[in-house]
Amino acid sequence: MIIGTAGHVDHGKTMLIKALTGIDTDRLAEEKKRGITIDLGFAYLELPDGSKAGIVDVPGHEKFIKNMLAGAGGIDLVLMVIAADDGIMPQTREHLGILGLMSAREGIVALTKADMVEADWLALVAEDIRREIRGTFLADAPILPVSSLTGQGIAELRAEIVRRWERMPSKNVAGPCRVPVDRVFSVDGFGTVVTGTMIEGALAKDGEIELYPSGARARARHIQVHSQSVEQAYAGQRVAINLAGLKKEDARRGDIVASPGAMKNSRLLDVRFSVLRDSPRAVAHGTRLHFYHGTGDTLCRLILLERDKLEPGQDGYGQLRFPREIAVRAGDHFVARFYSPLETVGGGVILNADPPKRRRGGAGAAEALRLTEQGSDSDRLLQALTDGSPHFTPLAEIKSRLPLDETGFEAAFERLAQAGDILPLDDKHWISRASFDDWGARLNQTLRAYHQAHPLLPGPRREDLRGRWLPGREIHLADKLMELCAREGLVRLAGKTAALPDFQVCYSEKERQLAQQVEQLYLRAGYAPPTADEVYAQFPKDKAALRQVLDALLEEDILLPVAPQLYFHRDIGADSWREITEFIAARGQITLGEFRDLVGTSRKFAMALLEYFDRKGATKKKGEGRVLA
Repeated sequence: MIIGTAGHVDHGKTMLIKALTGIDTDRLAEEKKRGITIDLGFAYLELPDGSKAGIVDVPGHEKFIKNMLAGAGGIDLVLMVIAADDGIMPQTREHLGILGLMSAREGIVALTKADMVEADWLALVAEDIRREIRGTFLADAPILPVSSLTGQGIAELRAEIVRRWERMPSKNVAGPCRVPVDRVFSVDGFGTVVTGTMIEGALAKDGEIELYPSGARARARHIQVHSQSVEQAYAGQRVAINLAGLKKEDARRGDIVASPGAMKNSRLLDVRFSVLRDSPRAVAHGTRLHFYHGTGDTLCRLILLERDKLEPGQDGYGQLRFPREIAVRAGDHFVARFYSPLETVGGGVILNADPPKRRRGGAGAAEALRLTEQGSDSDRLLQALTDGSPHFTPLAEIKSRLPLDETGFEAAFERLAQAGDILPLDDKHWISRASFDDWGARLNQTLRAYHQAHPLLPGPRREDLRGRWLPGREIHLADKLMELCAREGLVRLAGKTAALPDFQVCYSEKERQLAQQVEQLYLRAGYAPPTADEVYAQFPKDKAALRQVLDALLEEDILLPVAPQLYFHRDIGADSWREITEFIAARGQITLGEFRDLVGTSRKFAMALLEYFDRKGATKKKGEGRVLA
């Protein structure tokens, strides 16, 4: 269990921890000199079974809210510290709002300095606190008067912490580990050490880790929990990890230590953004914000999808866009502060850690986020697959983005597959039916446009269609999608070409006559055919139809494209190939001059034909001649 303090400066958080544990969490010389907590401090509390609860002491001064936020993540039990002689103060309210945004659920109010006030005053302060915390996660929390100086109420507070610990649900330690880094330092003889609260999974000694967002890899050479070396650390523990293979400057506060491949960097987040009820101002679309998540602080811009601004107390769906990559998980909570002035304004929950860029103002974007947040497991998986389909995102990556356990994911996947709401490309890639329908419509549009432009061709070659229809996609998966479309009756695949299922090549009488004329022209020309421009010149009134006819004759292999603008009739090509093979069989090879004389043509046409057979892989050069390949 991780316990975190909160409260106004000088209300006695650090002294209370010392009274509970005997540990002074103020470690910096400046903290000792000024008598206030500046950065995070750490201690532990012995529990009845011999285990230890980690304690994170946060600064209360408004100037150090950034450091407070770095310690607010991963807290299981909040110790809200309020001095009896002061009562509720500005930072009390701000910390309370921050912890609510971070989805804190359990808490105790410690009414410190109880020895400094009369009993009547103590009761009035407690009553005022009860009113102030109404409607928050602390609404039903006990308010315990304590004195760190005299020891009054310390035993009762410790007993209440133990009661909370006993009823706290177990953490999931089966998955990949995740530790937001709050300190980085070097130890002589060991090297780089990072500390933080393990919020997910487990990590064994010598286990491999990845540092996000940099992607640096390292090995956990040693692991300590509360200054004791351990073989394995678990979620809910304060850990120190000795990273073999990394320098101190390779890591910083705000980084995340996690299992390799467990997270994915992104510059876009889908979120539900909530503005604090007592925020001094509204939050407008496009506002620049400080984004606090884990132990990090990053600048971002808020894109509201449904409205132009959110007033205090309102929430809405949006996207956060970042100038650099960050690593988060769906389901994580965050806090936001204005860029300037630096005031806490709100925060919320991350719905999608790697979404597509969404267009604001349309119902579709907000509805996608609503399903992601409020829908069933099947709704969430279907929406994630729909978002990932345009990029053929692997199913394993989709799975890693969702806050679903193995059982929930498998059940949702089975339901969607049986209902036909998702379709396989291969065993690693699935797409949503909605995305498939969109692609099908685009395929129909692409083929229809091609057929209109080339009515005498059987259809585009598959590779050409793939480039027009699915530019930039992985060839293997694009072909799988094309085959899926064929099985669904959206396209007819024949040999190397594709066409709409109902498309048929149909010559008009004029086109049929023109095709016969052109074919006879090339047959009569034999080994000295005209160029394409010369053919066009012979039919000056039929240029558009002639273009279609020539394309069709080339597609049907009636004409052979021997060189640019130079075509031979296939009968001439077959005749020349027969002459070449017979000559080589008799002489061993054939030269350009020999072939020219053999077929009775010029050097230009003979060279074009020989190079054509070279390109086809039928012949190859050998010295001054050519042999069969």
